Amino acid sequence: MRNFHRTTLVKYAFSLIITIVAAMNIGSAAYAILGLIELGLIFALTNALCTTHKRLGAAVNAVLMFFYNAQMMLLIQARSYVILIMLTNLDSIQSLSGKFVQYGLAVLSVIAFSLIPVRQCSRLTVKKSLALLCCLALAEAGALMKWSIDYSPFGSIGLLADEWRRHQIMLRASNTDADQTAGFYRDGVAQFYPRDEHLSETPNIVLIFTEGFSQCIADDSRGITANVRTLQENSLTFSNYYNHTAATYRGISGQLYSGYQLNEMDRSTLVSLQSILRDRGYQTMMINTEPQNPDFTSFLQDLGFDRVVTLQTGPQGAASSVSDRQAYDLLWDTMTAAPADHPYFICMYTFGTHVSLDSPDEKFADGKSNVLNRFYNMDCQLGKFLERFNSSAATDDTLLIFTTDHASYQDSDAAAAFDDPLSYGFINGIPLSFYFKGITPQQIDVNGRNSLCLAPTVLDYLDISDENYFLGSSLFAPESDSSVNILSCTSIVSSTLTCTKGNSVNPFNHDDLAVLNPVVQSYYAAKRQTPVKGSGVYLPDLIDIAPDQSEPAFDAVLAQDCSTIDLYYSSKSPLLSLVFAVWSEAGGQDDLIFYRAKQDDNGAWHAVVDLSAHHSVGPYAINVYTDSDEQMNKYIGMYFQNVPYLPGEQPAPVPRQGRIRVFYPKQAHGVFRPVRFFLCI
Repeated sequence: MRNFHRTTLVKYAFSLIITIVAAMNIGSAAYAILGLIELGLIFALTNALCTTHKRLGAAVNAVLMFFYNAQMMLLIQARSYVILIMLTNLDSIQSLSGKFVQYGLAVLSVIAFSLIPVRQCSRLTVKKSLALLCCLALAEAGALMKWSIDYSPFGSIGLLADEWRRHQIMLRASNTDADQTAGFYRDGVAQFYPRDEHLSETPNIVLIFTEGFSQCIADDSRGITANVRTLQENSLTFSNYYNHTAATYRGISGQLYSGYQLNEMDRSTLVSLQSILRDRGYQTMMINTEPQNPDFTSFLQDLGFDRVVTLQTGPQGAASSVSDRQAYDLLWDTMTAAPADHPYFICMYTFGTHVSLDSPDEKFADGKSNVLNRFYNMDCQLGKFLERFNSSAATDDTLLIFTTDHASYQDSDAAAAFDDPLSYGFINGIPLSFYFKGITPQQIDVNGRNSLCLAPTVLDYLDISDENYFLGSSLFAPESDSSVNILSCTSIVSSTLTCTKGNSVNPFNHDDLAVLNPVVQSYYAAKRQTPVKGSGVYLPDLIDIAPDQSEPAFDAVLAQDCSTIDLYYSSKSPLLSLVFAVWSEAGGQDDLIFYRAKQDDNGAWHAVVDLSAHHSVGPYAINVYTDSDEQMNKYIGMYFQNVPYLPGEQPAPVPRQGRIRVFYPKQAHGVFRPVRFFLCI
């Protein structure tokens, strides 16, 4: 029995040690305090159970300790509790091959110590255990009030569950058959930058996505990436420019299509940078630096390039990838082998700076830091490529664009290597530079705009305008221009939206999200559908307008058989167009559909909601957007209509037809919050 007590002590001692190490690793006492309180809660709960139900108590303890230990070990390794993007990227776990041994030992230790059997403490009766449980619960409540649920190992699991729920709502909303593409249609790319006379009408273009590279690495005083810094100083460089998402799949696709991507492998039917250039006579090519990764290879093939190029034999990078040295050699060979009768657009993603990897070639200083080594090696290979580029006549009419797929991930090694954080929830400032021989160096501060703007900026710079469905706008456009909407400063990681406007990463408030989410959901649906041309309202522009304080002239008429809702809106001011966004509240916004209204002879706007396209009874939310002569892209407000049953179902007794009206009597966070009045007449 004495040995059994010792094993119980060892089990809790392991959890205690990793809790302290995790808190020291982050540098925050809040993680330690909340962690130790919750460790105490596990002890008190399972001790009470073991007194009367030994097997049940042991099983509950093993499960709870596994989740607790896993969270703390993750905090040590990744400086974060589990988040959704970690789970959605499990298919790319081979990318972490640089630390397979370290991660493997961590996983085995968590499992082994969590499964150690426990026995109740004989000095603590059930009553004493429950009393301790209550005291610790009060301490937990006080700690959460002082800090937040983000510091709680079990609270973060609840946050993960909520993030997963929101992700599923987005996923269901994207499966609608109702056309969503027309609301994102633009008839051209706005032109703001005068064409550079040193470039031909169709210069060759090379676009380099460097894996996980934050701008603060280039700015580091140790000169880890001196060649990147020199390139930026001799280029047209955009400062205070942020990534719009993470990780690699979403980052590359989102920049080429100027749109968000819900899942890693989602395809897009919409217009891309490469499709527009191909229509202009360009030969489009993508270099694959992960030829042994079937998912990544399939992803690249779905992007619509004419050709996917890779090294056929001998990849020398981690996880059978093409090393950065090989990648830049392959890029040069692809450029020089391209036919001269067509301009080319070559895109490349380099893998060597991925988290956990070390450099197979060049080392920084004493070579002890794998983080510094991999960025230094990338920079050395870029420098060798630039020497070739600048010394060859073949590149005299070639535009080189240097950027990244997303900001660097801030794991424990990165935190030890850099004083400045590399990312804030995977979002941070990232590099973007345009370079060609003879360019006049220039720096443009874009004040927090993001990588959704890459495609329209490239086209603006090349003086190319074409029909598109871009969410972003040209970085050359002034912030006051109507083409610049809030999505140009909105980053999405999993289902979490943050704002980078003003050069800092901040969350949106609840009212902002209520307006943002429907448009984002609509885009997820649009990118799966056959594109059609829109008219009137460009939906992303609607989300930057606060609700009107006055009560609009709105009416909703529910059909007797509940098959449709006729929506009406009239205004004394002349309107250019009107859109109703409709969804059933029971499912969140998973059945969101935008209905474009038509104006009748009396000047009233009318649209018909087909309830067979929705799936729930109860309150339906109706958002109203409009364009007017006085104000473009105006969000009017929200209304509600109750639907007692769906078409084809047996009707239940209901009160006389009525409608639900909304007024805006108070203001919160700069937005007038709706207060609902349910009126049954």
